[in-house]
Amino acid sequence: MNNIPRLRTLPAPEFSWTARWRSLCAIGLAAVCLGPVFSTLAAEEGCQSIFDGQTLSGWNKAAGDTINKNYLGGEWKVEDGAIVGRQLPPLVGSFLRTDAKYQDFDLLIDVNPDWGCDSGIWIRTDDEGRCLQIFLDYLPGGNVGFLYGQGTGGFASQPWQLEAVEEGGKVVGVKAVDQYDGVKVDGLLYSAKAEDFNKVWRHGEFNTLRIRCEGPQPLITTWINGVKMMELDGTTFRGKKVQDLRAGKFDAPQVWDQKKIQESNGGPGTIALQVHPGNRWNGFVRYKDIKIKTLP
Repeated sequence: MNNIPRLRTLPAPEFSWTARWRSLCAIGLAAVCLGPVFSTLAAEEGCQSIFDGQTLSGWNKAAGDTINKNYLGGEWKVEDGAIVGRQLPPLVGSFLRTDAKYQDFDLLIDVNPDWGCDSGIWIRTDDEGRCLQIFLDYLPGGNVGFLYGQGTGGFASQPWQLEAVEEGGKVVGVKAVDQYDGVKVDGLLYSAKAEDFNKVWRHGEFNTLRIRCEGPQPLITTWINGVKMMELDGTTFRGKKVQDLRAGKFDAPQVWDQKKIQESNGGPGTIALQVHPGNRWNGFVRYKDIKIKTLP
């Protein structure tokens, strides 16, 4: 008698249109949310490029009596398909802003700062340059992707800080180092760890920063190269002075004032790119492939 064991027959998986639909929806949602990877956001209805890659059409360099004199210098030009900014003597900064104003939006922008440059993406910027800034502080003690109050109170969320990686006296990379828990200290809804940044950031190359801003609260979410960095709700945020956070004073008083922010930056404002004044600058910052989708 043949003693070969009988194979067990498994039932065929049940086909479910519901499961199939959920799978397709998940793929579609990922394509939108991970715009840097799938570049689907650019093809979405209502999404538009706000930089043509050749000129500064649609943008203007801040000028006039309402602008802080420390931001009435600097230089902006287009090179190799990117907007390039730098300081000009004597250590005077600048910001380049859109002609159009935006309130609720999803923004994609590729960034490539030299190490030593303190830049940032300003959102809901008023005519005087007061705004909510997404850090692009690419220098010792800096941060990328979290929040600072530019001219609006100096509040910040900076759960990790940057430091250089050197070989032979040259900076060959950067790494983020955790300082505190952004959820517990700042009241963020989500706060990426230093290792999350370190896994995705590419030193010396363009990286895609995504910024979603909506509502009067406001609700602000950021991603770097498709990885979520920060989610902030103005009703629960407990921003402290950036100087206190950098000094390790994590129990310092809260300076975030939601009511004042709603009054000054709760409505439409320009999107602006920063060249910081003073000694927090060394080199050039580059921006390209800037796309925006306005939200209802």
